[in-house]
Parts: sequence; structure tokens; C-alpha cells
Amino acid sequence: MTSPTVAAAATPRVTFHTCLHDDGDAMWLQFEGGTGGVAPEMLRLVRDGEVLETRPCIPMPAGRKSHARPDGDSTVWVVLRVPEDMVRAIEADEGRNYGADALVNGSWVPVDVQDSGCRFGMKQPRSRSA
Repeated sequence: MTSPTVAAAATPRVTFHTCLHDDGDAMWLQFEGGTGGVAPEMLRLVRDGEVLETRPCIPMPAGRKSHARPDGDSTVWVVLRVPEDMVRAIEADEGRNYGADALVNGSWVPVDVQDSGCRFGMKQPRSRSA
């Protein structure tokens, strides 16, 4: 499947902070982001223009402490399963073939992905790269 065209530069970019989770069977990236002025509706993971997975964003519960975003002021979060080769690419600081887009006001916009360095459920800490 080819990724639909991403919205024009007039649409603001969105920043999501990530935390890598390992549940023993799969690896997941928890994305936390959004602001009062930019409310993403959905997030999709892409590799070389191909959409790997798309999920709706979930409103962040009031008062919930963030572990993926340093300032804790996210308005939405979503968890996407990541392929093993993406995990290896992130850890080797070679994640450039991977990215994410957010659906904001009916348009897909590129996401600035900020790796928090959080590695929930991992046996040892890993490098901080995105």
C-alpha cells in the first residue's frame, strides 16, 4: 500500500515523544503528543512511503503522568506495533526509512518523532535515537 500524499507545508508539524515497549511477544512504540492547538486524530507508521499501521489517537486522561514526554503535557497517545527491523534501525540510529504521519483536521502531516529513551519492559537500557 502506498502512503497517500501528505498535506502541504501550511499545516503545522506535530511532535510525538516515544517510548519503546517489549511485552515479550512484540515490540510497541507508545507515541504521546498533541497540544491544545493541534489535536491529531490518527497516527500512522510508515516505511519508505508504505503505511505499516494506522490507529486512532486516544485522549490523554486528565492528570495522567507521561513517561514518554519529558514535560508531560501531551493531549493524545497511541501505541503502534513496530517491526523488528525498525527496532534495530532505531537502536543503530538508522531509523531514517521509518516515520510517522498524523491526521490533523482531515490532512496527513509529517510527525517529528522524539525518542524519549524510555525502554519499558526491556532487559537493559538502549541508546537514545530516533
